[in-house]
Amino acid sequence: MHVTWLAQGGLLFELQNGMRIMVDPYLSDYVEKNENPKLKRQVPVDERFLHQDIDVLVLTHIHTDHADPDTLRVLFQQKKRMHILSSRSVWEAYRGKRPEDSNAVAFDPECEFTIGKAVFCSVYAVHSDPSAIGIWFEADGVRVYVSGDTIYHPRIGRQMSGKVDLMFVCINGMGNNVNAVDAARITEEIRPAIAVPIHWDLLPGYMADPKEYTSLVQNKGISAVIMQEYSRYAISAVKGGWVLHEDN
Repeated sequence: MHVTWLAQGGLLFELQNGMRIMVDPYLSDYVEKNENPKLKRQVPVDERFLHQDIDVLVLTHIHTDHADPDTLRVLFQQKKRMHILSSRSVWEAYRGKRPEDSNAVAFDPECEFTIGKAVFCSVYAVHSDPSAIGIWFEADGVRVYVSGDTIYHPRIGRQMSGKVDLMFVCINGMGNNVNAVDAARITEEIRPAIAVPIHWDLLPGYMADPKEYTSLVQNKGISAVIMQEYSRYAISAVKGGWVLHEDN
């Protein structure tokens, strides 16, 4: 399995069988242009990722840095049939706007859906969008959890404990999200093989130092990696566990 961080909460996973899974892509300047001119993105858009066929699109909640109208307008033009797993808020908002042949699923917490050999499960989250979710999936023998936007709740750890190889968690502590300390609490409860902080790099006033988080989880004996935006990484099995390394 390969994974690319698309900045903010966006991720692209590439499976061995060619399946491509994209989570929460924000690949425009929509927030700055339409909501707040002070929220200028600090990482430029890499438009390569707007023009790649996606098999599964996961949208965890309705906020425009996760369900971006400009990004989705482009992605919805692809010719390949797309599965869209989304929070109920996104499912409702994009009625009539999705491609006609897409398979759109209102992915309420703890629901499951199988696509090919990959199994997806929505995960409980607590955010200012009351229907927000995280996402957990298993493919290529790897179990992946993406928190989406959430604050701390013990139900998350109970649902995910012992199930995760690779974990991606927001850490910016603003906008009803966990900060580094609370993200580390969730991580310690789940105890993934590898933890990666995301959602800390993009918008002024909503940024954080990822080293605070990685230091906290490493002190608990959990491996942590700070990824570089738009760089392709591979997760590989090694004796006794997993490693995440750049593989461009």
